[in-house]
Amino acid sequence: MKNRLRGVAAAVPLFLILLACQNDPKVVKEVMNEYDGPMRIQEDVTYTYTDSGIVVLQFTAPKAIDYSHLEEDAYLEFPEGIDVTFYNDTGVVENRITANYAKRFIDDRYWLATGDVHVRNIKNEELQSEELIWNEATQRISSEESVSITTEESRIWGKGFDADQNMNDYEIHEVYGTIYLDEGESED
Repeated sequence: MKNRLRGVAAAVPLFLILLACQNDPKVVKEVMNEYDGPMRIQEDVTYTYTDSGIVVLQFTAPKAIDYSHLEEDAYLEFPEGIDVTFYNDTGVVENRITANYAKRFIDDRYWLATGDVHVRNIKNEELQSEELIWNEATQRISSEESVSITTEESRIWGKGFDADQNMNDYEIHEVYGTIYLDEGESED
C-alpha cells in the first residue's frame, strides 16, 4: 500500500508538469501576435516556385526577413535587394527583375520593388524605374513613378507604366520623350 501511494504521489506532480507544458494554440497565437519582430532572418536565399513540377519563378536575395506571423499586413522583406527570374513552360527565361529593395505582401499577393529597378524581357527590352509593383494574382507589373524603356529601336521616358509580368505588352501612361536609336547602337 505504501508503494502504491508513493507511485501516485510521484505521478501527480509529473502529470501536472505535463499538463502545464501543453501548447494551447490560442495561447501560442496570442503570444505570437504580441511579437512584431521577425520570425526568421535568412542570408543568401534562393526561392524556387514550380507549377506541376516546372520551374516558373526563381529569386535570390542576399537577405530575407520573415514577418509572415503578423496577423495584419504579413510580409517578407528583402532589404539588400532581389533578383527574380521568370520562366515559361519550356524552361526558357521570359524576363528578369532586379531591385535594391523588395517587400512581398503575403495576404494581398503583391510585391513592391524599389531602388534602381530593372526589368529585362526575352526581346531584350529593358525597363528602368525607382519603383515597381508586381501583382501575383493578376500577373501584372506597374509603376506610378518615372520610367524609361529601352528597345532595339528607341528609348522612351515617361511617368506611370503597366504591363503583363513578362513585359510583352506594355503601356507608358504619360510619355515625356522618345529617342530613336541608330541601327546597331545600344544603351546600357
